[in-house]
Amino acid sequence: MPRRHRIPIRLIAVIGSLVVVSVFTVSAMAAVSGTLHPYERSVLPENTVLPTAVVADANNPTVATPAPSDATSTSTGPDAATQPPSDSPLVTLAPPTFWHGEDWVPPTPEPTPSPPPTPTLAPTDVPPSGAPDTFTPGYPSGGNKGGGAIQVVDGLRAVLVVGPSGETKTNIVRANEFAAKAASYGMQVTKIYAPCATWEMVRDAAQGANLVAYWGHGNGWPSPYGSGLAGETTKDGMGLSYYCNDTSLRPDYKGAKYIREQIKLAPNSVVVLSHLCYSAGNAEPGFPIPSADVAKQRIDNHANGWLLAGAKAVFAYASGDAAMILDGLFKGTRSMDDIFEIVGRERRPYYGFVGFSDYYEPSSRVPGNTIHIDPGVTEGYLRAITGELSYTTDQWRGTPTQ
Repeated sequence: MPRRHRIPIRLIAVIGSLVVVSVFTVSAMAAVSGTLHPYERSVLPENTVLPTAVVADANNPTVATPAPSDATSTSTGPDAATQPPSDSPLVTLAPPTFWHGEDWVPPTPEPTPSPPPTPTLAPTDVPPSGAPDTFTPGYPSGGNKGGGAIQVVDGLRAVLVVGPSGETKTNIVRANEFAAKAASYGMQVTKIYAPCATWEMVRDAAQGANLVAYWGHGNGWPSPYGSGLAGETTKDGMGLSYYCNDTSLRPDYKGAKYIREQIKLAPNSVVVLSHLCYSAGNAEPGFPIPSADVAKQRIDNHANGWLLAGAKAVFAYASGDAAMILDGLFKGTRSMDDIFEIVGRERRPYYGFVGFSDYYEPSSRVPGNTIHIDPGVTEGYLRAITGELSYTTDQWRGTPTQ
């Protein structure tokens, strides 16, 4: 080829470079304008509707993309009809404490509590002190018999004893409520509370008392402890302080032997045993419910010392408010058994007479007396009375029959 027709190599290189640059430029512009389709990386179907908001990754919160704030903007693409309405987001944002990797479920709303059922029984049948008598006759098993005015009798003596136990403070509160009610009825009240509730103090104060009430430990028989009654030197009595200001909470048990031999109550007096294990049939909390025979023995044994000391009736309430007995004693005329059958706002031992399967047994320890046992539906033996159950409140008060 003649020299003049040859294209210089340098010129060819320049032209090639321009062509390459032009190709890249055109490709880039086409990609931006959408005329080229890059490799499809998504594994989602083509018509998948993406959420309007994305839950932030706990380890990289910057990837959260909020939904568009322009509520007036609308989609004009082919999938516009499948877009959800703006007021129903597809994703509920998790709380800040959301644990990464779990599926968060909104908490279940608290259920609306149902209104309490309308009681089928009458309201509490023990009115407050000083209120008009509202006892209603005609309850099952003869409960709430006898109406009448409140009786205030001066001169009757009540001795209240609280022994050392894990419930001493609570029992003192209970005893003080009992004391206030007794005083409102005109009784002279003597309080003997742990840590100064010694046998000598209780023995001396109880002489001639018309009412004795005791809160504290119960050490009855049959029980897992000891070998039988053993003369009842420690069984079926009270757990008291060893000496005044004894803060050890160790009970000095003085059994039924001490009570029947060293205490002389007023004729026809009443005794209340409140919150004692064994006294109403059951053992300690958590122990099995005893057989009917064992329960009867425990009730009979715990009452015998007081009956032989002069009591006409021994109420054993392992649960509930013993002060309600005072309302029965001073409001109207009724028998001791009628007081025992006062119905509370629920038929459970805590509130009053249950009447689920109550029954009577003759006392083996003190013949001529009767035991009325009122088991709970599921709670076992928590209520009992032993004595001359027909004895009336006006006889106890020393007032004429109304």
